[in-house]
Order: sequence, then C-alpha cells, then structure tokens
Amino acid sequence: MSDELVYDVEWYAPGWEGLDDSDREYLRKRNGDQLLRDGKGDYDVDRYCAERLGLESGMQRIASIAMLHLGTGNEQMLCGPDEVAILRNFWGVVSRLGWPSRLITFNGRMADGPVLHIRSAQLGIECTRNLVPYRYDMSDHCDLAEALNFQGSVRSNYSLDYWCRRFCIPSPKGGGVDGSKVQALADAGEWKTIGEYCLDDVRATAALYRKLCDSYLHIFKGGPAVPR
Repeated sequence: MSDELVYDVEWYAPGWEGLDDSDREYLRKRNGDQLLRDGKGDYDVDRYCAERLGLESGMQRIASIAMLHLGTGNEQMLCGPDEVAILRNFWGVVSRLGWPSRLITFNGRMADGPVLHIRSAQLGIECTRNLVPYRYDMSDHCDLAEALNFQGSVRSNYSLDYWCRRFCIPSPKGGGVDGSKVQALADAGEWKTIGEYCLDDVRATAALYRKLCDSYLHIFKGGPAVPR
C-alpha cells in the first residue's frame, strides 16, 4: 500500500441569483423539462435549480480536498476560499506520487475526478494526472463505489455512510455534518468544519478499502493483492 493515496473532495456552488440571465434561462429550461418528464411540473423551477446547482457540471467551487497516504499514514486537509491554492497543492501531491501508484476514492470516477478536472481547467491550473482512467482496471484508480456495484453490474448505488455501517466502520457522518450542509457552511465561511468532514470521509474510505482488500478487490483487473 506504499504508493496508494485516498482522497475526497467537497464543493459548493455560487448563488442562483448571481448567475447571468443566460445561465439561469438555460438551467430553467433543462430542469423544467426534466420535472415535466418526472410528472413534477408543479414544482417551483427556480427553487429546484438553486437547490441542485452544486450538481450542475462546471458550477462547482472547491471547498476542501482531503488526502491520506496509506503507506505513511500521513493526512492532509486543504480547505478555504482560495481554490487556486487548494488545487495546486492537490495536483502537486498527485504528481509526486510514485509510479505506478493507486488513487482510492468513493465515487471519485463519477463525481470528484470530473469536478477537479473541470474546475482546474476553469482556473487555468494544470492537471498532472487523469483522475478518470479506464474503468475496468483498478491499478490506476480504485473507486470503491464501483467495486461495490461490481463496475455497474449491480445497478443500485449506495452511500459511503451506508457501506460503512454494513462493514462496522464508524460513520463519517457522526459529527452531524453531511454533504447537504456543505453549501451553508461555505456560505458562512466555515471552511475548517468542511475540511474536517472531508477528512473524516477519507478516513472512512481508507477503512472500507482495507476491508475490501482483505476479501475481494483482488478479483478485479489491477486490484490490490490480498494482504498476507
């Protein structure tokens, strides 16, 4: 495990009213059409758009990145309003990893990786590694959410908190913070609280990884060998 790095990202979104008219109109149309297809045409479209703005590609702002190096046990928590500093620090850590090295996430292929790439591009920051590599090889990136749905063979997805409880791992939500509260915490400037929550997620992801290393991650292409 000497060259393995666990990471997690927390982000927030700008205010709905702060967007320009073109963005608001586009998202109203996009989300309004989806509400109609779902039979929810009576929803307040603006409120719905504002509530899910953090899920819209290209809208995310980085609040925190936390990392844990499995070989040394070293932890790093990056947080605050200076996204450029956070991202440059993160990409610096990634570029200094030995090769081959493995990145470990929970839902990092679907969420964290794309967000980091797009936000870095928006800010003109060089990405030093592909965080969303070939899906069916875990040697480069082991996404535990995908390991637990057998790379899409099981269609249902469950949260990190859910799987921690299934494997008797202390929940990262035990401190009363979860992803739904990050926007309000960012609005209030509570960066350290977000960072601590992000680091708790990383610790839980690392604990879950160790559990799966003991059992079945080796069955996947590029998966880690069973510890002896």
